[in-house]
Amino acid sequence: MALPAPVTASLLSSLANPALVVPGTDPSPDPLEEKRKNKQTWKYQGYNEFAKWTASDDDFFIFRRFGKLNALTILWLQYRIGIIEEELEAIHEAIAGAALETGRKNSSFQADEKQEVRRVQLMSDLSHLLQKYNEYITTYSAVRARRRASARQIANVKNWATRKAVTEKEIRYLDHTGDLISISDRPHPVIHSFLNNHLTRKIPIFHKRRYEDTHVDSEYTSYASNNRLEAFSNSSIIFLGFSMLLGPMWWLNFVTNNTKRLGIITGFVLLSMVLMSLATVNRPFEVIAATAAYTAVLTVFMQLGAN
Repeated sequence: MALPAPVTASLLSSLANPALVVPGTDPSPDPLEEKRKNKQTWKYQGYNEFAKWTASDDDFFIFRRFGKLNALTILWLQYRIGIIEEELEAIHEAIAGAALETGRKNSSFQADEKQEVRRVQLMSDLSHLLQKYNEYITTYSAVRARRRASARQIANVKNWATRKAVTEKEIRYLDHTGDLISISDRPHPVIHSFLNNHLTRKIPIFHKRRYEDTHVDSEYTSYASNNRLEAFSNSSIIFLGFSMLLGPMWWLNFVTNNTKRLGIITGFVLLSMVLMSLATVNRPFEVIAATAAYTAVLTVFMQLGAN
């Protein structure tokens, strides 16, 4: 039988001064333990943390298009289908040239099941290959239509990769910059991109609210609120629009020389075209149409001033 352990002074001291533990709270994290986890990111973070960070924002969600491999696969399927096409055509010509006594014909699938077993097999293979071929082209067309990842998006992921939570060899897909695509294909005007690149980190009002189950809580990762950015850029566009209308109207009112008035209109028309190209995602002919309407308004102002 084991004897009970003797009561020592240290034991009495611990009984007299027990550690205070508040129910429902965790003890303070050990700084040394946290430091060790930050050094061994490959063990404690790994792909689990990388996947969570990647999915937390569209700017981090970039992947390879594998354009060369997709094209290679489509070409291979095309080759296989072409071989079957040639053999089916040869069977058709052979039957067309056969004597009537053979009973062979090109008019019945039911007859093929008895007489043209090879053609039935080829048709079965062809149906599967065509299905894969069509699906490949359809799905890859959607992938290829997505815009390429921007230099800022690639830099974001590369910066995260420096913590070495993912094996270096498996993060090298970032080196294929021309083959990387963004999961978000929503176009943004140049002004929106400029604000997102230069103001989101400096001005807290543009930061997005973080959710524990969606975003990564890190001082090195900031999330921009697209709604706030769009509201700010739209407000700026409205203000510039009023300025572009009222500014030349008042200016023309104080200028009597027609040559100078025409120069003022020309300058504002060029400025409006530049601003519309930077502040919107309109196509060129839409920008030209809007500029033409703006020019007509300024021309009316000029005529009113002349009268």
